[in-house]
Amino acid sequence: MTKVIIILGSPNDEQGRLSDIAASRCEQAVMVFNKNSDHKVLCTGGFGEHFNKTQLPHAHYVKNYLIKRGILEAAFLEFTLSGFTFEDASLSTSILEQNHIKDAILVTSDFHINRAKLIFTSIFPKINFTFSAAKTNCDNAEFQRLTAHEFKVIEREKLNLKKYLEHAL
Repeated sequence: MTKVIIILGSPNDEQGRLSDIAASRCEQAVMVFNKNSDHKVLCTGGFGEHFNKTQLPHAHYVKNYLIKRGILEAAFLEFTLSGFTFEDASLSTSILEQNHIKDAILVTSDFHINRAKLIFTSIFPKINFTFSAAKTNCDNAEFQRLTAHEFKVIEREKLNLKKYLEHAL
């Protein structure tokens, strides 16, 4: 049985440099991997106006960062080429099924953890999830803005999940 660490994407710039949020998620993933080196690693993130306008998927930059931090190439699964959190989950389905994943550690930011929990546990009720939150280094006003955005978007995600799960049945 394969176990996996899933790292949710966040923006990078036009040169592929990870944002502070993306880098903090990577650093959290390194800490998690160092305690769970038998796990595979799944990087998410494709392309999008709001997070990656380069020629390579965001997951490529995350993987490169993690390799530079000591995670070996053999640990990585194929990328999930997603554009937003809901796709991080829905487009990971075949990868998780093909690798017979029963246990997963999901790494995302502290402000984003509740939305990620809602989506991933709803789409994958048979996977035992653990969640690991990367600390967001920003001022209080920015953190409050990010948190408020998440609170608003969770209501939309509940509707998306309802439609997705009805269609999946």
